Amino acid sequence: TTTTTTTTPPTTTTTTMTTATTTATATATTVTMTTADIEAEHTAAKASCLCVFDVDRTLTTRQGRARSCPGTKELPLVYDGAFGGGALVLSDLAVGLRDTFCGKCLRGIVATANVGGPGSKARSVLLEQLGGLRWTKSSSWSHSSSGVNSTLVVSAGNGKKPEHVRSIVNWLRDEAKEKIEDKDVYFFDDYFPNIEAFQNSG
Repeated sequence: TTTTTTTTPPTTTTTTMTTATTTATATATTVTMTTADIEAEHTAAKASCLCVFDVDRTLTTRQGRARSCPGTKELPLVYDGAFGGGALVLSDLAVGLRDTFCGKCLRGIVATANVGGPGSKARSVLLEQLGGLRWTKSSSWSHSSSGVNSTLVVSAGNGKKPEHVRSIVNWLRDEAKEKIEDKDVYFFDDYFPNIEAFQNSG
């Protein structure tokens, strides 16, 4: 059975779900959502645009430069192996992403490199920075050579990113049942040839 109660303050909603097991015992799970969480859930559900990002020097900044780059955030315990390696530094774009127009769009990644490899802290941090499963519709990472079955693609290389973004859009339409028009897809990269490659791509 599922019961919903509203507690004080009124901006917090507590949902208790009780599930019976095969041994006739029951377990209860309590999920607390703030008004902001509920609003974000509704906004994500209505999203009709998609923002896709490169990682190195786009969602991240050069290691060791957090102090000289306003708006960035260094994470000393998260390793970033790009360009010699060091502590991961989130760019001002990544930190303030939710305050841009992409804050109302679904989000994905098409990274040139491997973003730390499977199970890395770097991947977890970036997924969280994108807003998590609510906004990416998938928490799994697709390797470009194995086919795209999520919104998070690694090892895409330079020059081939349009085809991977197209694969993300197709996956969202076919598997996630999201209505995303080509004109509402945006891609961000620090390497100009990757942007230029999208000309006449639809």
